[in-house]
Amino acid sequence: MLTQGQIQALKAPFPPEALSNDNGRMFKLTAIRAAFVLERLNEVFGPCGIGWRYAHSPFEELHSDNRRVEIATEVTFQYRFPATNDCAG
Repeated sequence: MLTQGQIQALKAPFPPEALSNDNGRMFKLTAIRAAFVLERLNEVFGPCGIGWRYAHSPFEELHSDNRRVEIATEVTFQYRFPATNDCAG
């Protein structure tokens, strides 16, 4: 389970240089640069591959009515947390 400190760290605002406008869709969206997301996860959970990791499903091409192609995948995020007596089996 996440601690309150981890939750607050994950919710912290990103600096302006981490954000950019994504105008590629029919609605307004703000993108967060991946390096800033990875840095945040490393700060909260420890280095990637030790404190956390991710896996994704095969990439899939999605064709829209307006002749656009998007690439989609499903991502699973896994992180380590200290064992407690509640987890003893």
